[in-house]
Amino acid sequence: MEMKRARMGVALIAVVTLGALVLWRATRNHGTFSSDSTTPIVLCDVVKAGAAAGFNVLLVTLDTTRPDHLGCYGHANAMTPNIDSLVGHGVRFDDVTVSVPITLPSHSTIMTGLDPPMHGARANGAFRLGPEVTTLAELLKQEGYDTGGFVSSFVLDSRFGIDQGFDYYDFKVGDNAVRQVLTEHNERRADDTTASFLKWFRSRLDSGTTSPFFAWIHYYDPHSPYDSPLQGLRPELDGRPYDAEIAFVDLHLGRVLSELKARKLYERTLIVVTTDHGEALMEHEEPGHSLFIYESTMRGALIVSCPSLFRQGYRVDDRLVGVIDVTPTILAMLGIDHEVEMQGLSLLDPAPSDREIYTESYYVRQVFNCAPLYGLRRHVDKFILAPRPEYYDLSRDPGELDNLYDRRVETSRKLESSLQVLMAAHDKAPSTIGASRQLAPEDRERLAGLGYLDSTLDSAPQPCDAKDEVELLMAMNVIKEHLSAGRYDEALERCRALAAENPDWDVPVMFQAQAFLQLKRWPEAAAVLEQFVRRRPNSELIFRLAWIYFQSGNDQALLETLDAAEALDPLMGAIPMLRGDYYVRGGQYAKAIHEYERALEIDGDRVGPDVAPKLKEARQRLP
Repeated sequence: MEMKRARMGVALIAVVTLGALVLWRATRNHGTFSSDSTTPIVLCDVVKAGAAAGFNVLLVTLDTTRPDHLGCYGHANAMTPNIDSLVGHGVRFDDVTVSVPITLPSHSTIMTGLDPPMHGARANGAFRLGPEVTTLAELLKQEGYDTGGFVSSFVLDSRFGIDQGFDYYDFKVGDNAVRQVLTEHNERRADDTTASFLKWFRSRLDSGTTSPFFAWIHYYDPHSPYDSPLQGLRPELDGRPYDAEIAFVDLHLGRVLSELKARKLYERTLIVVTTDHGEALMEHEEPGHSLFIYESTMRGALIVSCPSLFRQGYRVDDRLVGVIDVTPTILAMLGIDHEVEMQGLSLLDPAPSDREIYTESYYVRQVFNCAPLYGLRRHVDKFILAPRPEYYDLSRDPGELDNLYDRRVETSRKLESSLQVLMAAHDKAPSTIGASRQLAPEDRERLAGLGYLDSTLDSAPQPCDAKDEVELLMAMNVIKEHLSAGRYDEALERCRALAAENPDWDVPVMFQAQAFLQLKRWPEAAAVLEQFVRRRPNSELIFRLAWIYFQSGNDQALLETLDAAEALDPLMGAIPMLRGDYYVRGGQYAKAIHEYERALEIDGDRVGPDVAPKLKEARQRLP
């Protein structure tokens, strides 16, 4: 059945992809927009506040997308004709910064206009956007908009609070993107996300509604691993897996634009395309993103497009803007007044030439418990507060290769002082803003009773510098290669050394257990997990430990461990699913059915395909 489902999924992707490919080829005559094909402007000179009053709004966020890999930002070999076409009747902002190089925090900033410390969702998984924060969707819903969100990654699942204000919020894990470990990387491809949007969009129109819509479409494809369906179909993309992912997104965004045109809504739809962060691609030795706040991951794209507002292509290249400005700018263009405090600015208002935008990365604290990175970005330079501070003159050193902190002393210290003032203001924010996913007191007691210590991001970070952790990430890439190639003994040797040097890092522990399991050394796999999670509880690793207990028949340890995992993550559907498997093994089918139904209720998107046949079989066996 699974092989049949996989074959059907591949066939469906091929049909949809080939159909969209015809559309994509038809749009390629738009060409690539260069700086010479757009006119430099100050936005407020072209469009006034309220010019888009009553218009529909389409917000498209491109995950992990570097602007220098888009045609309209100068990539000569990019295959992004649909994104590029938007610049022909819109505004391209050339100097754009994101606030944080990781998905949930960056999208929370996009949706609220707030600095990460002010909305509180500062890391994937460990935090959620609190209900006290007001989102763009909530503000537009109050104005009578139908609101729909269509996201492509588990890190933006509704459990993390980013769904606030949406009438309809949709995330389903794609058949080809389910991962048994690191489930935060579960995703769906652009074709499936686009199909979900089109279904909602058409159903609204078929119902006869006259309300304007606000739709958010999030495309995750450019995130690693790079496995675009276009590879092999387009020879121009051979050897360019990252560009192939971006091209696949563009291909299916073209379906959205064509639908708007076919429904005669294109002229009255404000389209905003932006990025949550970039991808380092080994610049500064960073393989992906989230560790550093260099331009490779912090420079973003921002396009505001609407044919009835912009009769030609424009660009804003003389000032710094941020993705933090998306919400206030959309509200201003719609003419919607609000009293919500935001750090972002409406780009219809002239921005100061020396504007400073706050940036940060909590990833190194989350993973290595080292000092977080904080920064201030200006149009011509930037400052990074780290154990070894950095200052770069971007006007002459865009690659940030020459740290001038000790040579441009006056400017460096001035920016450092400004950043400290801003951080002090952040510290005074109400503690209820942006609730982190902290344990309830009863769950802390429950964990303690099961022998687990409390371990959260509240603990003080160690004074290590993120720049010193690059070698660890590189070492993990080598371990991944060993595991993929079946060289488990080599992977184990490297994992042991890495775990000994970094006892608070869960990734080498997880890979070590994975290697033991592949070698059928079950007791050793359990032992390495037990030693780590007793000291630093982690729901993913605790669940994996429970699965080992299930396989080895250690029922008492299994149930206690599932309780501990559930205390940490009550919405992990795999927990009641495994508990249901335990009850089936003991012939307790009524209890198993209850657990399977609960798994579907709380986490159907992740575990639904696995739970459904189990539930059916348990019901058939029920006396």
